Amino acid sequence: MAETEPIQLPGKYFLTGPGLTYCRKRQIPLRELSKRRGDRGSGFVWKTFHPINVQRFVAYELLEEIEIERPEFLTKRREIMTMTRFTVTGILFKRFRPELKQLIRQSKLFTKIEQHSREVGRAHILAFVKRNERAIRAIRHSLMFEPEQSIQQDASLNERERTQRLQEIRSIVDAIDDEVWFLLALLSDADHRQNLVRTIQDLLTRYVQRFRVADYVSLILMELLQYAETTQLHNFAERDRSARLDSGDIASRLSDPSFREKLFERAARTNSLLGLNYAFTGNPYSNDTPPQVKISVINHGLLGYGSRETILTKRGREVRSVPLAQFYETESPDQFDTTLGTYYLESLQKAVEDAGMHFASDLVRDERREETSTTIVIGM
Repeated sequence: MAETEPIQLPGKYFLTGPGLTYCRKRQIPLRELSKRRGDRGSGFVWKTFHPINVQRFVAYELLEEIEIERPEFLTKRREIMTMTRFTVTGILFKRFRPELKQLIRQSKLFTKIEQHSREVGRAHILAFVKRNERAIRAIRHSLMFEPEQSIQQDASLNERERTQRLQEIRSIVDAIDDEVWFLLALLSDADHRQNLVRTIQDLLTRYVQRFRVADYVSLILMELLQYAETTQLHNFAERDRSARLDSGDIASRLSDPSFREKLFERAARTNSLLGLNYAFTGNPYSNDTPPQVKISVINHGLLGYGSRETILTKRGREVRSVPLAQFYETESPDQFDTTLGTYYLESLQKAVEDAGMHFASDLVRDERREETSTTIVIGM
């Protein structure tokens, strides 16, 4: 699947206040939608969409949540991984412009120039940028040279990944607004301009590292969805009368595609679906509450528990919460191989640390409701 192709993955899109205003101005039909947890919000259902549009909605603070529910997710692996990478890069785009402006404001060279840009007005800035298009194109080339070189020389990337990284860094530079180009072009002192260009290059190079985080998030999410799907099917199978009467064990029944399909059909019929939720919070202009995305996977059944019997015979049921790393280290569930999950988690933690970002995780098992919620949070 090429990333320019539309994705078929029906989901509910809940809008922020600015998102509602944006859609109403463009006469995009909206409706009241129910969320899995019971509350309601305004938005729309997208069944088929271009992932770049999701990225833009996230980047411009138009989206509050995305909620997707299905009997299974593994047949939509490519779609989910693409969707996830574009949502995570969306919060990077959301943060880039304020971070760049802050970097510029910290430069003493621009105190007077910024004042001048505020005084001259938007029309003057646009006219100046148009008149100086060739000079700005040269500055743009200078900005991108070192980040592009670092991508080209990264031996860990294959050709597809390298092409993807180059496109991403170009998209970040495309997000630089006319006021910044105006300020850069207005600075006549070549040495001062070059110093600032190097500073911006360093920022762009950090964003190249941050894009790697999006890749690892998409990979570990698929592992979490696989655990959730396996756990939910096992839970449904243990409740199934024909499975309980069968002389074989649950694992052998679940290896039968027709039995699995029957469980999927029952899940759809009874609305007992797996849940995937993306929630966007934070202020891109605040260092105290920076942008973040919280990705949650919700399933029936208790991830890591061997059997429902361990709960049904338990006197006191409780809610157990552990970080994902602790779950991998101390519980090592037998019903699925966690080797890849452990590797992706360690890689994600390192990528987040290298990129100066924030990461948290939580695996919550509600023994009373027989439900598991696994959450990862990525922030700036």
